Amino acid sequence: MSSSASAAKAIRPFADPNFDAFAEWERSICMVEVENPYPRLAELREQAAVHAQDVRELFGLPPIAAWQDVPTYTILGYDEALEVLERPDIFSNSILAELYANGFGANNLHAMDPPTHTMYRRIFQKAFLPKYIQAWRDELLPSIIEHFIDGFAGDGHAELIEQFCKKFPFHFVFGLLDLPREDQQTFHELAISLIATANLGMMAEASRSLGEYLLGLLQARRANPGKDLISILGQVEVDGLYIPDDIIVSFLRQLLTAGGGTTFHATGTMLVGILRNRETQWEALRADRSLIPAAVEEALRWDSPSMTVMRCAMENTSVGGVPIQKGARIVILVSAINRKPFADSPGENDFDIHRQGLREKQLNLAFSHGPHICIGRHLAQMEMGIALNTLLDRFPDMRADPDYPPPVVRGLITRTPSELYVVFDPS
Repeated sequence: MSSSASAAKAIRPFADPNFDAFAEWERSICMVEVENPYPRLAELREQAAVHAQDVRELFGLPPIAAWQDVPTYTILGYDEALEVLERPDIFSNSILAELYANGFGANNLHAMDPPTHTMYRRIFQKAFLPKYIQAWRDELLPSIIEHFIDGFAGDGHAELIEQFCKKFPFHFVFGLLDLPREDQQTFHELAISLIATANLGMMAEASRSLGEYLLGLLQARRANPGKDLISILGQVEVDGLYIPDDIIVSFLRQLLTAGGGTTFHATGTMLVGILRNRETQWEALRADRSLIPAAVEEALRWDSPSMTVMRCAMENTSVGGVPIQKGARIVILVSAINRKPFADSPGENDFDIHRQGLREKQLNLAFSHGPHICIGRHLAQMEMGIALNTLLDRFPDMRADPDYPPPVVRGLITRTPSELYVVFDPS
């Protein structure tokens, strides 16, 4: 533990020791209700580019309580999505402030609009300069990945979601923040509860506990800075402007779920896609590691970890010729949009690292687009690539375990495989 970490306040766990934050999260992303949404999404996409309903309603599910009285439009067309994402003056992120208020905090970078968003994003980007990312890539991340692989390498078999994909991205975030080891499990439980929107009381309790804890860490690291991300965020500035404490704390609240969760889901999905077609995918990657970036890109196209991007109409307007009233909620289904241009062989539902024209046909919207494109996207892609490369090094003969059903990716709002059993030579 660093000396700065020991000077901070202790982290407070949930008052109810029986609350299962992870089970609550799984319910919130519809893992049970929806396994494969893509046939239905393809039908809806052919019917119209813009639908005057929420995506949950389009699948026969009740809307989220907070939005049930708000007019909602679901977008499945690429041009229509760009129309929204490239016009922050008309289609605002401010709707997220209300959603985040009980969780990450209303004064959140992701919920801001230009010019405030532009100003603070410039400062945040200085915390993700190549000099920092290189150290994380070369030292911190490989050691964490190898640590978790070592835990099952001698067994000859593993369940990769629970033993690997669920663990290394979150521990990478713990390492970025230099969190004391004894605080990490409680931190994880609190952070995952910030997106378990079915239980607003637990979300608010988690937000308060994390806010007190993170503010204490930030103040301690300012007094005694290290090389961790909290210390960096507390010191970065542009033209003498620093990031206010509440915005840093809000960003850090979101980091574990946005950074760790996104990489966990995307890495698991990538491995499912590759091992489903092992002879054409895994073997090609073994022979040519230069294909790893293509595998990462294809995973994000094939099944984006987060299916939706949300905006709010600031005035009466239209999208794709469909009238949109002021105050309406806009839900962009990036996963359905990412599949659309690839109806020909190999089809849009096939995972193929050899896919041609991926970038030429349209932008990959997995990390959104426009001024709010994910600030940590390069970090997530780096994590996925290093994880895949290490698994190829350690287990060249890895394959799906034939004693278990083929792995599947589940969910409607967030897509993730629940399990991935593999076998390999333990030597």
